[in-house]
This record gives sequence, C-alpha cells and structure tokens, in this order.
Amino acid sequence: ALEAGALVLADGGMCGVDEFDKMANGERHSFLEAMEHQSVSVAKAGIVRPVSARCSVVAAANPKDGKYVAHKTLMENLKVTAALLSRFDLVFVIRDQMDPQHDLFMTQKLIKMRNLRPLDGDERGLSTQMMLEGGGGGGLSRLLDDSLVARCKAVQQTGDLLPAPLFQTLVRYARAFVAPRLSEPAKAELKRLYLQLREGVNEHSRSLPVTPRQLEALIRLSQARARAELSEEVTVSHVRDVWEIVQETELGSRDDVADPEAWKGPSGRLRTGKSPAAKAAIIRKALAQKFSKGASVSREDLKRLFGLYGVDRDMFDVVLEAVRDDGSLLKAGTDTFKVNV
Repeated sequence: ALEAGALVLADGGMCGVDEFDKMANGERHSFLEAMEHQSVSVAKAGIVRPVSARCSVVAAANPKDGKYVAHKTLMENLKVTAALLSRFDLVFVIRDQMDPQHDLFMTQKLIKMRNLRPLDGDERGLSTQMMLEGGGGGGLSRLLDDSLVARCKAVQQTGDLLPAPLFQTLVRYARAFVAPRLSEPAKAELKRLYLQLREGVNEHSRSLPVTPRQLEALIRLSQARARAELSEEVTVSHVRDVWEIVQETELGSRDDVADPEAWKGPSGRLRTGKSPAAKAAIIRKALAQKFSKGASVSREDLKRLFGLYGVDRDMFDVVLEAVRDDGSLLKAGTDTFKVNV
C-alpha cells in the first residue's frame, strides 16, 4: 500500500514545512525533485511512476548552532545545501533581536489573537467599502508612485484591510481566472535587474549563487504581483515591487560582495550591505588597498578605517571578528594586528 506524503497531498495548493533543516537526506532528495519537476517519483514492483506535487513550498529552518552567527554565511549557519536553497524564490533571515518597540507590538499581537471575534455585518461592510474606495482622505491612489514599503505602511497605519473572507475569495478568483503576461517594458526591466544581480557576483563570493533559476523566480513573483491586482499584464511597477522584496532577502543583501561598486539598487544608490559579513567583505578589500601584506595596524587605526565604511563603534568588534575569521587580520599584540591580505 502507498500513502501520499505532504507534497502530494498539497498538489495544487501550498505545503508548509517546519524544522526544514532536520530532514533526512532521502527526504531532501525528494524535495529537490518535487521543487524542480513538480512531481515525486514512486518505485513499486519495478515500476517507477511520477505523482503530481504541483505546490508552493514555505519552509522554516533554525540555525545549527542555536543562534544565527552574523559573520557566517547562510549556508554556514544552516544544515541545508546550496542546491536546495537555490530552488526557493525568496530566502529571508529573521533574527530575534532585542527591540522594546517590536517586543511590545508582538505582545499586543499575541494577546489580540487570543481574543479574536468575527466582525459583524456593519464592521465588515465598512472595512470593505473603505478599502475599495481607497481608505478615504484621498485614498491610496496618491501613493501609487511610492515604494512598496511606503504603500504597505500607509495601509497598516489606517487599518483599512480586506476582511479575511473577501481576501480568500479574491485569491481564489485570481488563481483561477487571471494569467498575466509580461509586457515588453517588464521584460526589459527583468533582464536589467537579473544582469545586475549577476554583476554583483565575484570569485570570492560565498553567498547564494545567482543562476537562471533566480530569473525564473523574478518572473514568477512579478506575475504573482500582477495577479494580486487582477491585472492581465505584468508592468514595470509590478517588477519593481518584487525587486524591493528581493532586496530584503538573503540574495538581495549580497553579503559577500567584495566590490561595493558592483552592487547598486534600482535607483542607482550604492548598497554596501547592512550585515557584518557584508561590511567585512568591503573592509578586507580596503585593507588590501591601503596596507601591504605583513603591515602592523593598531586597533585605533582599524576603528578609523572601519568608520570610513559605515562601521560604528557598537558594530566594530563584530565586524573585526568577521574580518579575522578567514585570516585577513592576525593578532600581533594586545591592540595590534598584522594584515594578511
């Protein structure tokens, strides 16, 4: 007898996987096939038959050391192979950081979830009407030229959200009847952004690889963005909304880009990276340019150099440890280091 697994049961829908890093090797091979070919092969009595597993996969994994180490790459923090990670369209790193404002928000959210009550007819109708009319006060039309983040924050502040039943109906309708096609300007924008991603990769990069799979992911996400508006055509604005999301992922951060000029956002603004690993990659190149190999550098000199590249004193020790991690700086004394690049 055969029993269908999670991916097969989720055919045509969505499969959620927790503890993704704890899967056995055999299960990971099944995921590779399912995410590549949208099917799972079943072998029985010498007969191999593919079973449909056409579903979206949302997975969550924990760092192998119990906490995310900032100066290590994603693959060094997770027990997940690069081949499997590359099959996900979006990869986010969510860190549990101490933030009183965020902690208060989470506390209120959890308490509210424990005291949910359905909206009555008047509240549901009012919320829907406000959303469809743009929320009042000029509506959301004036925000169409703003970034995706600005538009989301505006809706969040007003609280003009679609009721869950109406939102579910909208999603079902969009999936069943809306099939957006790429416009010519959208194709050109996708091509430009993908090539920009490729240019940000160098031989020293240890981050997620940029392959044609990432281009396919950008296309899928852009079509999904257009489908959310019930649009039959993918426009440049849809592509740029998706690009904003990609910039917040592990791929978009480009933690290991050593040349800051190799990575710029859609507006042309220089992105040197926010994480310690990204700063460390830039500092390594700066050390090689400003000092000869074997030169001695004091801790104060390093602080001044790090400050030129946006590393404040609070972040100094973390970035310094990341630079020392691969031997670019060697300890020579109490407050003295030797350059080794």
